[in-house]
Amino acid sequence: MRMKTIKPRVAEAPITLVSGSSQKLITKAELAVALGFNPRTINNFMRQRKIPFIKVGTGQQADVRFDLPEVIAALKARCGVQAGN
Repeated sequence: MRMKTIKPRVAEAPITLVSGSSQKLITKAELAVALGFNPRTINNFMRQRKIPFIKVGTGQQADVRFDLPEVIAALKARCGVQAGN
C-alpha cells in the first residue's frame, strides 16, 4: 500500500504584509464562519471583486487567504453589508 505524502501548508503561519504589520491571514472557510456567510457567498464576492483576497500559489490549485479587517471594511464600503454578529 502506497502512502501519500502531504505537504505542510506554508501560508498557515503569520505572514508579514507589505505594511510591515504581522497578521494571520485566514482561509475561505474561516472567513465564512467569522462573517456568518455561506462559503458560496464568499466565492461570489471574490468573483465580483467585492472583497480583497491574496492568492497563494499558482494556477487553479492556488489557495486564497483573507485579511479579516480589510474584508470587513470592503464589505461595509462597497456593499453596505453588516458582517457577523
